[in-house]
Amino acid sequence: MLGENVAQGHEFIFCNHKKAHNLEEFKEIVENLEENEFCQHVNENKNDFANWITWAFRDETLGDKINNLKTKEEIVESINNSLMGKNKDGIKEGTADDEWEKEELKETKEDKTMEEKTEKFKIKPETTESNKKVVENLIKKEKTKIKAKEFLIIEFVIGLIIGLVIGIILGMFVL
Repeated sequence: MLGENVAQGHEFIFCNHKKAHNLEEFKEIVENLEENEFCQHVNENKNDFANWITWAFRDETLGDKINNLKTKEEIVESINNSLMGKNKDGIKEGTADDEWEKEELKETKEDKTMEEKTEKFKIKPETTESNKKVVENLIKKEKTKIKAKEFLIIEFVIGLIIGLVIGIILGMFVL
């Protein structure tokens, strides 16, 4: 990813109106910047270079390295090492994509570890014989309540029907 061109519209535009489409072009332009031009991008208050690298290449590692550097020479050297796949000690390391994947893998492992730790503290119901009996008794009581309600409803409806029939019969004799 570091050696590739950034998407159109994501180029770095320097104060001298030069554009960098990839890290190699960027490094060459930075090398040739006048000191006052360099200070417009990197000073005590900001580091445009670090921000662009982090944003355009999704490389927080290199962005953080560049953010801590304050001279043109240090920044060019750090970019050179990144392009060659070396860290600041000259030891070859993975690409930015590798670093990104390593970070995601690390986060995944941390998530699994956290799940394992919380699993220890979850309340797990014990299925003992006494618990089973309690549950069975509760179920029986609920079934009994339901049957009683059904019985009352049926009895009420039957009583209502009988009352209507008696009322109709009596009404025929009285009139």
